[in-house]
Amino acid sequence: MVIQKTLLIDNDKIKKIKTAINKRKYAHADEISLLWQHALKSSSVFSWGKVMLISIISGLVITITTYL
Repeated sequence: MVIQKTLLIDNDKIKKIKTAINKRKYAHADEISLLWQHALKSSSVFSWGKVMLISIISGLVITITTYL
């Protein structure tokens, strides 16, 4: 599933995605991003690479400050 950067999301599409996730018992990263986009009422799509980079940097900062 490919999501464009500025995608208007309708409620029917969200319901279909939630139903598909419930049937499969897992969600693809694009689907999670679309649901977050809908929940936050945002037009931007989160990049999971950026989320992981931020979490790694945050973890390193916390680890370093703990040992200082």
